[in-house]
Amino acid sequence: MGRPRGSVLLAHWHKYPTIQEAGRELAGAVASLLSAAVARNGHASLAVPGGTTPSPFLAALSDKDLPWGQVTLMPTDERFVEPHEEQSNERMILACMPAIACGLARWVSFHVEGATLGAAAIELDIRVRSLPPLDVVVLGMGADGHIASLFPGDPFLGVSAGQHVVPTRPVGLSPRLSLSPERLVAAGRVFLLVAGEAKRNALERATGQTPLEAPVSLLLRRPEALNIYWSANG
Repeated sequence: MGRPRGSVLLAHWHKYPTIQEAGRELAGAVASLLSAAVARNGHASLAVPGGTTPSPFLAALSDKDLPWGQVTLMPTDERFVEPHEEQSNERMILACMPAIACGLARWVSFHVEGATLGAAAIELDIRVRSLPPLDVVVLGMGADGHIASLFPGDPFLGVSAGQHVVPTRPVGLSPRLSLSPERLVAAGRVFLLVAGEAKRNALERATGQTPLEAPVSLLLRRPEALNIYWSANG
């Protein structure tokens, strides 16, 4: 991978034939980090993605013998829909992780009943900023290089004024709520879970792009290398 002048781009690739294998291995790595954080601090926190690709990872993580009562989880982003709707990331995550659904782990919902998108973002920002920095973040990525609900050209990719949760309105898609660039970059460890050649190519292009062009490049500029769990097939 090439490096633009003045940038530090670091990535460790972990390659697997299937997303199921990638998900299982990622779950083991994340579980170890959460256990270490609980042992060190008495608590741990994790943000996880929605969509279809993360399902095997979430199911494998849910099977781990973790001190779930000392773990706080949240989505990396959420569509501005009702929590029971099919498009809801929360709906998918809870279905894959009984530890959350039955109340063993603390879940920070990104749904605010009756609020507008802007009002929901303000309330969630207050809620999330009261929590310590995330120990671990797992993200997916689109073929356009978007992460969470931060899409190319989003104004929050420049300066989000210290916000922790931001409202986004991607062109042609539903409005969303997303962890801000600052909150994602400040996490202790960040993992990317992706599948297929198109996304591998997008990551290679991102090494020569700005965050406004490819939001995933934010993660490649962290001091600690980005761990990429990639599978050839979804």
